[in-house]
Amino acid sequence: MKSTLRIWLIFSLALAVVLGVMAWVSWTVLRLDEARTTAACQAELEEAARLALWRMDAAVPALLFQEHIQPLTRPGRSGLSVTSHRPTDTGDSPVVVIRRFTLDPQAYKPPAAPAGPEAPTPDSRPSVEQQFTSLLRPDALLTQLPDAQLAPAPLELAGLTSTGNEAFGGQSMRNMGEMRARAAVAANTLNQMQQQMTPRIEADDVHLGPLQPLWMGGELLVARKVKAAGRLYVQGCWMDWPGLRSSLLTSVKDLLPNARLEPATGGAAERGDRLLAGLPVRLIPGEVRYSTQATSPIRTSLLIAWVCLLVAAGAVAALLGGALALGRRRGDFVSSVTHELRTPLTTFRMYSEMLRDGIVADDRRQDYLDTLHAESNRLTHLVENVLTYSRLESRPADLAAASVPLGGLLDGCVQRLRDHCAQAGMELDVRMDDKAAATTVRADPWATELVLFNLVDNACKYAASADDKRIHLEAEVRDGWARLRVRDHGPGIARRDRRKLFRAFARLRQEMAGGKQGVGLGLTICRRLARSMGGTLAVEDAHEYGACFCLLLRSS
Repeated sequence: MKSTLRIWLIFSLALAVVLGVMAWVSWTVLRLDEARTTAACQAELEEAARLALWRMDAAVPALLFQEHIQPLTRPGRSGLSVTSHRPTDTGDSPVVVIRRFTLDPQAYKPPAAPAGPEAPTPDSRPSVEQQFTSLLRPDALLTQLPDAQLAPAPLELAGLTSTGNEAFGGQSMRNMGEMRARAAVAANTLNQMQQQMTPRIEADDVHLGPLQPLWMGGELLVARKVKAAGRLYVQGCWMDWPGLRSSLLTSVKDLLPNARLEPATGGAAERGDRLLAGLPVRLIPGEVRYSTQATSPIRTSLLIAWVCLLVAAGAVAALLGGALALGRRRGDFVSSVTHELRTPLTTFRMYSEMLRDGIVADDRRQDYLDTLHAESNRLTHLVENVLTYSRLESRPADLAAASVPLGGLLDGCVQRLRDHCAQAGMELDVRMDDKAAATTVRADPWATELVLFNLVDNACKYAASADDKRIHLEAEVRDGWARLRVRDHGPGIARRDRRKLFRAFARLRQEMAGGKQGVGLGLTICRRLARSMGGTLAVEDAHEYGACFCLLLRSS
């Protein structure tokens, strides 16, 4: 018992070490795989964002060029010239402009807020005119716009060239080189457009500043400084940001279906690196479905490795348990065989000495001789079972099965069975009709006799205390099979014991509790011999009580 416990303890410790190492390796590999997957997803996201930025930046030059070629409309005494322009579709790219304006910072004065019934309430929404008026802040515009230069100057994206731009100036970006490349492409496109449209631009004594997209009060303005006839003006337009945003996002919906565009002002511009080159706008990619496989080969390999490890551990545990159980049964077998051999040998020695020394009276000599004969038969049966089992273990049974009449097969062994029952104080009741007796079966006479003898011997052993001392041997033929049943009137076999009934060296609880003799090989040998003849041996439910075994032989 201690040896078995020690073996299981060593196995458990070894298995725990292997599982621990495997778990650590799995955790490390999964962590590395997760990092690789995250990096791949991030790279895919960056590539989609890069393509989206290029695509949107390609649409910006047309927008800026439309504003660049607008003629200078000099404001009157009010200091403000306004042109309503909503909506306007230009070319292939719809550009929505709410207002175009020319502002004279020196002459312009904001109109006074309306009073009385026309005054806006806290819950009311300001009108377009009120919104536009709030955007025109000359001081703020002059501060953010670059100085004018002699026209016609090459068009620039002021957001990239002006160090004073709040949206872009001083920004720390990881991908500034790519952004400058996109800006250069956009500027080159604008310059080509300018060369084609140069005659439309006022050039006499006009100094134009670069167009500057900027945010004012949450609205997008595109404006520039213009110096004409010695006077400084601010020329620009108020863009419909929701419409422009929708147009830009539609153009990249196939790349980033959940993308958003947000104004890049102040700290927002400094925190992000996905900025448009021509507009102070930051791209938010949103949620993206990556093409990365949900189940990576590494995870699949780990799963297979775990399954194989657990199967191997289970197989080793089962093999170890089977080996230990076999060792226990073999130990029990050796103990049982030793006990079974010691009893008849002791009887032989004691009775032979008594007969030799003349201690036994003449009228008792026959009883002693009968006892010696019974013990010799018992010893012969035991040795025969052990030798048969050893032969079956070393190689499959090679039986000379032949077609024999069932009646003749039973006639050859019934007398031996009757004598054995009589010695045990039992009675053998044989029942076989003429049809069954005439049926030819495939069987080996020696194996059949050994099977029936073991079954009858078990019945004599376990039904010895029954009131009905009969042991029934019944033969019938049905469905191409000859059925030989051996049935007694003993205590029967519990259902919980039936699954181990035909195991080698296995003994039932009631057998061990009742002190019954035996080594646990009889039924194992019987089933193997029956299957070697093409049949089988099974236990059946008795009609009333007792045990019932059925030997099935194929009829020919």
